[in-house]
Amino acid sequence: MTRIKLPYIHEFTARHGEVRRYFRRFGKRIPLPGLPGSEEFMAAYQNAMAHKPIGDHRTKPGTVSAAIAGYYTSLAFRSLAPNTQQMRRAIYERFRNQHGHKQIKTLPQAFIVSQLNKMGPFAARSWLKALRALAQFCLTEGLITADPTLGRLPSTKSAGHHTWTEAEITQFEEMPSDRQQGAAGVCAAALHRPATQ
Repeated sequence: MTRIKLPYIHEFTARHGEVRRYFRRFGKRIPLPGLPGSEEFMAAYQNAMAHKPIGDHRTKPGTVSAAIAGYYTSLAFRSLAPNTQQMRRAIYERFRNQHGHKQIKTLPQAFIVSQLNKMGPFAARSWLKALRALAQFCLTEGLITADPTLGRLPSTKSAGHHTWTEAEITQFEEMPSDRQQGAAGVCAAALHRPATQ
């Protein structure tokens, strides 16, 4: 018997010896009935091939929304750790809700700067990383000609923690002992530690 090799087909033997075939693409698994090459199988396969990614029917080509939908199916996004995917998806969906109808190629760097200026350091850093990954995908797909996330952007680094003043140390020392007990050892070690060079 001749075997047909079709793309996106996943075939395996179930625990009771039954051979099952699925069409796997865009994160979906669609069962395919019958034997490969049969009318029933080929009809189900053609229907599965016609299936579009989620949100694809709602997006216009070249928009921020279409770029995000395309990025979700890319190897770059699928290669990220699940937690990173979840965090970035939250960022992209917020961005899509606000600006999904706009053309991705008209996204100016001034817009990115204005968005970063509205955020705290951690949020700005996460948002910029996510947007840079999306911009790299758009560059490789030819949706944009230049990366708007590169160049002179505001710093996303925090100023850090300031050194305690004598007044703050005195205020800490005057706290009730139950509140300062946990931090006292850490503070004492930091105050008496020799300076490293």
